Amino acid sequence: MSATDGVRHERIESLSNPLVKELRELRTRKGRLEQRRFMAEGERTLAEAAAGGWRAALLLVTPDAPRSAVAAERVIEVTDEVLAKITGRDNPQPQLGIFSEPDHAARSFTAIDPATASRWLMLEAPRDPGNLGSCIRSADAVAAGGVLLVGDACDAYSVECVRATMGSIFSVPIFRVSFSRAGQGRRLRRRVMRRETMHLFRTRHPQRSWLGLRRRASQGHFETRVAQPQASQCSDAPRA
Repeated sequence: MSATDGVRHERIESLSNPLVKELRELRTRKGRLEQRRFMAEGERTLAEAAAGGWRAALLLVTPDAPRSAVAAERVIEVTDEVLAKITGRDNPQPQLGIFSEPDHAARSFTAIDPATASRWLMLEAPRDPGNLGSCIRSADAVAAGGVLLVGDACDAYSVECVRATMGSIFSVPIFRVSFSRAGQGRRLRRRVMRRETMHLFRTRHPQRSWLGLRRRASQGHFETRVAQPQASQCSDAPRA
């Protein structure tokens, strides 16, 4: 083990190392909830994390991996076998970052400030991590202020979802909102119970409070576009 500029540098070769077992748990929703961390792999994704000002708690790299752009508290050199064990992939990327999830309070409904953006993406009970990741990427493309996950949504920080965002998970704030707090009325809730629905809406008065925007939403003062994915794209339960 060595230290440079305050960063711990280590090496792990054994598949039975306790840290390997601990990081493997991040592939499950239970593990992410317990550790409050998630994994992101690949040079491009980590470059997006660096551009967004994120710092990795751990950075795992193979000996021949290119220098990563993201800063990390600990850098661990590992073998391809160790990365495969952690990620569950036969051919893992040579760089794997472990990040702390954003604080709950910072991503709660009350933390949303509509004045920060004119566009927001609301997803009602999305079930498929890959679809959710694509939506987050689309929200990034249109400079949306954030993604609001309404109801029983799959985990935005699952391995599948993070991979599908192609780095946008580090640029787009994710908020969780209950159906009642979303203030969309009975019709919206009935539609949500049948299938996933996506709204991209524009706020005409970003200086108003979010509570006021909720009232205006029920009165039709949002420019709303709705897209409903095919039933075959939705699973019955979130996948870890």
